Amino acid sequence: GKQALQQAARDVILSVANSITSVMERIVAEHVDRALTPDTLKKMLATTVETYVQSDQSTQGIEALVSPADSKQLQDFFVSELNSAVTKGVTLKSAEDMSGGFKVSVKGGTMHHDFSSQAIADALCQLVRPRLAEIIKSALEDNK
Repeated sequence: GKQALQQAARDVILSVANSITSVMERIVAEHVDRALTPDTLKKMLATTVETYVQSDQSTQGIEALVSPADSKQLQDFFVSELNSAVTKGVTLKSAEDMSGGFKVSVKGGTMHHDFSSQAIADALCQLVRPRLAEIIKSALEDNK
């Protein structure tokens, strides 16, 4: 009976921890989506593309993928502000599977950077999870 009770308690603790983690991930994703405004994306994309163009990698061509929702605004910005990049083989494409942010890669796959909202949220969650685990563990130890 005691072992069954201990197992049930562990199951409850794991369930609560998973729920807290889920809530934290959703909150982080919402904040990332709000932070990735069109102006922020323009600055990030311009800096990233200019860095690629200045590198030796740009001779192979660079492809930037953006969400369909951001595609029109970024396409106009891309053509008007990054004319030199466009003439050096940089293309901007819409990717149906993206909800926000962008991905940049050298054609041929030799270099790839993912600044999608999902990748940014995942990276932030990786930073937050250990601290969250410490807080949960501390709370459990305090209640023993």
